[in-house]
Amino acid sequence: MMNKKILYIGCHGYLEYDDIKILSHAGFSVFSTGGWSDPLQPVSAVRPPIPSARQVPGALDLWNRDKLTPQSCVQSAAFLDLFDVILVVHDHSIVETIPADNKKPVIFRTIGQSSPPLERWMSQHRDRIKIVRYSPNESNIPGYAGADALIRFGKFEEDFPVWSGHEKTVLSFYQQATRRLAHANFEFYEQATAPFPRVLYGNGNPPSEFSRPTATYDDMQRYYSAHRVYYSLGTYPASYTLNFMEAMMVGIPLVTLGHSAASSPYTKPRLGGIAYIG
Repeated sequence: MMNKKILYIGCHGYLEYDDIKILSHAGFSVFSTGGWSDPLQPVSAVRPPIPSARQVPGALDLWNRDKLTPQSCVQSAAFLDLFDVILVVHDHSIVETIPADNKKPVIFRTIGQSSPPLERWMSQHRDRIKIVRYSPNESNIPGYAGADALIRFGKFEEDFPVWSGHEKTVLSFYQQATRRLAHANFEFYEQATAPFPRVLYGNGNPPSEFSRPTATYDDMQRYYSAHRVYYSLGTYPASYTLNFMEAMMVGIPLVTLGHSAASSPYTKPRLGGIAYIG
């Protein structure tokens, strides 16, 4: 397979880390405009370096020399010449800054959090983007713009420990619940977990005796393994599911909302009533 060089313009550090690992494992070279522009010395602290990343020769030097940004890099002909494909995750405003005479393929990657307005935008720009979906449930969104491919989020089994469950505590990871209490079904979470020892890691959550700051990546792995059960909070318009997936990889028993309480208006019941957009 020809070594395609991908310009990756992401929107979420946790997903960026996973995507760089997966694309590199598949044989692609990747330059990311986010926290892993240098995968060996990442700016982001949410995940570790990626020594296995396949880098694009010259991209980091040009990025630093010209002080490029996700918005300005797609307007630099010299920078775009380094790549075969432009991959934009979720942020349609980036696509709108790409020059009209661009000849590079542009992939617009959804993250399951689309909406009717975003679907309309994708339909209007269908002639200049390829749409890669995250979930088949996105087809339930009014005005669905179609898809050229469906590629799920992914994890590597070897990155995760085995569940032991020796800590009799309900574990959750979530952030910024203070400004999106309803979106996270936070009131229900507090009621459902109140009878049990519980701990919630993440910045921006309501202060309480069970709230903790964001956990490091290494600590997250230990907590998944040690705690008795994982409670997955949802977000509107759809659960992002990365922690959901990580909990499944470890094997910790997993609790999530059923269809009647699910936060996405576009979700249909799947897997015996467990409701999730992914």
